[in-house]
Amino acid sequence: MIHIPGGVRYDKVEVQAELNVSAAYYISVPDGWLHKERFLDLSELIYVTEGELHLTVGGKSLSLSAGDAYLIRRYTTLSGSRVSEGACSFYTVSFDCTLKKYDSLYGRILHVSSQSSNAETLFNQLNFYGARETDEGYLMDAAFALLLETLYDSRNREPERVQMQGVIRYINDHISSPLTIDEISERFHYSSDYIAKIFREQFGVTIKQYIIEKKLSAAKRLLTTSDISVRQIGQAVGFSESVLFEKFFKYHTKMTPKKYRELYL
Repeated sequence: MIHIPGGVRYDKVEVQAELNVSAAYYISVPDGWLHKERFLDLSELIYVTEGELHLTVGGKSLSLSAGDAYLIRRYTTLSGSRVSEGACSFYTVSFDCTLKKYDSLYGRILHVSSQSSNAETLFNQLNFYGARETDEGYLMDAAFALLLETLYDSRNREPERVQMQGVIRYINDHISSPLTIDEISERFHYSSDYIAKIFREQFGVTIKQYIIEKKLSAAKRLLTTSDISVRQIGQAVGFSESVLFEKFFKYHTKMTPKKYRELYL
């Protein structure tokens, strides 16, 4: 256990926060693995290094990909939401921390790819010290204190996330274009994988899902509020050929544009 300055109370008494790491493990699991249900007596940090981890935390389902970290408060039920769809590796740390500074980290997916090298070094140190049966537990606590600060910095230095509002505006303004993730990522100077991940974290849907929903919404509105042709409506939402628009619309609504117009016009 280590003591960390926790600020000054209203009566000018300095507060001492405590941090204690109980265990740290590196876990690698095969395809088809399911996380067993556990009740957490201590808080827990999970950091995925490879694959995807599907969890249910306190009744909330979530998926963590490589580079994602997630802090879970103590007295929470943790289980797998579904089996893994490939090999997965992750670190897990059980701890207790009374420092209020890090409260904002709990229950939020933290993407730390830009600092993953530093984070993984600290996780390796935790795993190393945890495997040694010595009285050097304070070294685990010190490494974890640095790790929490790394995660805190990644949470509070997110100019990229602000850009996601620009992505939304760009999609809305260019709904009459085909719109692809590659085009959008090039426009905003990100890799397609990274921008897709940040978008999903912030809005809860993929970029592809959002584009589909916006195109369908615009098409439905035109079908029910205008008398322009199906071909023109398809062009208005980014389809150069009528047959492609009709195929797209039927796939997502289970009916043709013409049938939809007859039902809702």
